[in-house]
Amino acid sequence: MVPRRQGGGRDESMRRMVLTRRGRLVHLPHTDAAWPTGRPPECQLIAYRGTGNLGDVIQTVAISQLFPHAVAVFRDEMDKADPTIPLIVNGWIGNSGDRGVRLPSGGEVRYCGIHAPHDHFRSYKFQGVIGARDPYTEAKLKRYGLMSEFIGCATMLFPRHNGPRAGVYSVDCDGPGKQVSHGISPGMSWDDQWEMAMELLDLYRRAEMVHTSRLHAALPCIAFGTPVVIVRPDAARFSILARLHVNCAQPVVGVDLRAARERYIRFLESAVGYRLPIVSPRFPNLRCASAYDCASSVVHVCTATDSNFAPHLDVLLRSVSENTAGTVKFHVLARGLPDDMKRGLLRPASPKTTVHLVDTSKMLMGLSPKLLPHTSLATMDRILLPALLPDVSKVIYLDGDTVVPGDLSALYRQETSSRGIAAKSSILPDYRTLGKLVRIWARDPSRVLSEVRIDPAASCFNNGVMLLDLDILRAHRFVDIALDLATKYGLNDQLIFNIYAAGDYARLDASWNVFVGQDAPPTKNIIHWVGPRKPWSVPGVPLAEFWRRYCR
Repeated sequence: MVPRRQGGGRDESMRRMVLTRRGRLVHLPHTDAAWPTGRPPECQLIAYRGTGNLGDVIQTVAISQLFPHAVAVFRDEMDKADPTIPLIVNGWIGNSGDRGVRLPSGGEVRYCGIHAPHDHFRSYKFQGVIGARDPYTEAKLKRYGLMSEFIGCATMLFPRHNGPRAGVYSVDCDGPGKQVSHGISPGMSWDDQWEMAMELLDLYRRAEMVHTSRLHAALPCIAFGTPVVIVRPDAARFSILARLHVNCAQPVVGVDLRAARERYIRFLESAVGYRLPIVSPRFPNLRCASAYDCASSVVHVCTATDSNFAPHLDVLLRSVSENTAGTVKFHVLARGLPDDMKRGLLRPASPKTTVHLVDTSKMLMGLSPKLLPHTSLATMDRILLPALLPDVSKVIYLDGDTVVPGDLSALYRQETSSRGIAAKSSILPDYRTLGKLVRIWARDPSRVLSEVRIDPAASCFNNGVMLLDLDILRAHRFVDIALDLATKYGLNDQLIFNIYAAGDYARLDASWNVFVGQDAPPTKNIIHWVGPRKPWSVPGVPLAEFWRRYCR
């Protein structure tokens, strides 16, 4: 039996939390201080204290798969949620005195899979569509004159498990195998609730058979493909099962949830206004990663853009999608883009491509680095990559003035250096060594050379195309180093990456970053229009035919 943990020693007054890598919630003080790495959260999710039911927590674990950079507010303080950030409300929403629930009176609230057993919604003023977890709630809300739509539960989103199975468990019912309970101490800390929920989900995922009276043991089992016997289903809360075509009179196995998952995700996309992944959402388990994020066929690619480059970015995305084997996940660091440009970027170039948009508009605003005349602050956003992509281990970074006729999966399989970087060495004499690069691009070269430990003879690389091992960069605290160099000395991203690497980078073949106008290798896997002359703005630029090939 999974032990029932008692309350931990954490300070429960620390009411804001950030979902970090591996799905853990980390407490942050409830202040108006800047968020970590300067990035605001994408949404707010519900956390719990005083609950006696682990099923509440399991629902937050489930929805967090789609929002890796969310913050969480306690359910009894939803009325204190940040009104400027979307609040995603799911799960059991009872009366104000029931489990301490307080409905928010305003702000960016989105109801996405709620069960409402009581009558407190009768006089509630809400203009949007409420996503109901079950037909019972949908019908009740409509009787109150509220717009409601059945969308199901976030726990349907857990990915199917196709590995070995072992163990029979009975969850809060008389049955065979080991006894397990969703009952927890009301004083259990949120960290301990999360850990226990993760342990039970891992148990259900790999089980041979589960017997349960708990809806949020049954639904994860159905999603995992674990055979489950549902005991004493309650008519109201369990009404979701009939809509999922689940027959509770016999062991449940092999239910096809694809349409239900897509319906739920589409509702969330409409609620938050941007595209979410549909195929195999990430399962935030300490011992298991999903096939979607970790399979060798997935290539993570990142670029940074602003309103000047964004109109031309579809050429880069299309060239990568058409020529790369396997699935491509694009991470676009977007600075200062209007909503129509954001919507355009979120349309994938092909069915095998997904796009993850990271709004960097409010980050690094205090910096004033010395930049090239044809660049903007967006070029600096790449120094935040290890923090902006906490769930990604490896990524190919590409400048927005590139096209990719080659197969990036071949580049993705290559190794980086001990500093986590693979790149192409610079060609022009003034850019080849670190000492020369500092003298050209640092505002105060003498100060940098005297205060920063630099080998002036160290080889330099172009950081417009890089293969980055983000785990290694995180281990070396690259973001802290980069921000320190940018803040103290006003250094740009090219200098920062090269000072960090100190010549320790894996040398890429010239074909993986063809500098237009500087070299012309016979094989051209990535073409890079370095400098101010771009194929969309200057007639007669060399190799522009490659850019036009993917221009629609």
